[in-house]
Amino acid sequence: MIKNIIIIILIFGFVAIVIFLDIPTVQKILNFKKEIEVQNNFFIEKQAFLEKVEKLRDSYQTNEETLKKLEYILPDGQDVPNLIVQVEAFANEGGLSLKKIDFLASENKEYQILTINLGLSGSYFAFKNFLKIVEDNIRLMDMQTVNFSPKSGIQTSDIDFEITLRAYYYQ
Repeated sequence: MIKNIIIIILIFGFVAIVIFLDIPTVQKILNFKKEIEVQNNFFIEKQAFLEKVEKLRDSYQTNEETLKKLEYILPDGQDVPNLIVQVEAFANEGGLSLKKIDFLASENKEYQILTINLGLSGSYFAFKNFLKIVEDNIRLMDMQTVNFSPKSGIQTSDIDFEITLRAYYYQ
């Protein structure tokens, strides 16, 4: 019986010695388990983020045509050379002659404004056509002011128009 008690005490002593001597190893194992869990959670979050990015990419690709139209409506930047060409084309298409064009940029919190001062010459009906073309244009523009005066001297139906347009853009 004493032998059995001694054997049990030795076994408990051996287990106690192994546990106390291997506590740093056990602690390392527990730390590794925690680190694996943290890294696994991080991996799951990154995977969810990647899925969202893929969905956004797919959505962008399906709506790419619409987004291109939006870039024409409200472009990123003033794009003054294109505006000059557009306004000159509007005037020619409407039957007016472009006499002058000036630009003035201003800022707003959400968007930028480019004020366009135009000097045009032509008939009233040509001016109506010009207004219709500006209205139907895809680029976002507002007519701010219109001043006109008939040409003096020779009998003509031409009128001088001073127009202020506002074109909008992001920057």
